[in-house]
Amino acid sequence: MDALLQALDNDPNVNVRLAAADALYLFASNPEVKEGLLKSLARQESPLVQSALIDLLVVSREQRAVQALKTLIGGEKLRPEIKKKAELGIQQLSF
Repeated sequence: MDALLQALDNDPNVNVRLAAADALYLFASNPEVKEGLLKSLARQESPLVQSALIDLLVVSREQRAVQALKTLIGGEKLRPEIKKKAELGIQQLSF
């Protein structure tokens, strides 16, 4: 898990970061992984990785993701489609 979280945060290749996010689905219920995903979401600039992390946080039903998604939405460089996905994620987590 630690290696996957490190790759998610630090690998320069978007495809490697996406593969790490996909592999972390297996550990989505782990509190350490949830914490790592929340922190990573704030650092990611790739829309593909942002989208994957939003999906993963919603699937894991992580309630702290609501605040992280609101913060992400407030960012200046967020693409419109990721903003919509984040808003939908907030709605899904709010029910």
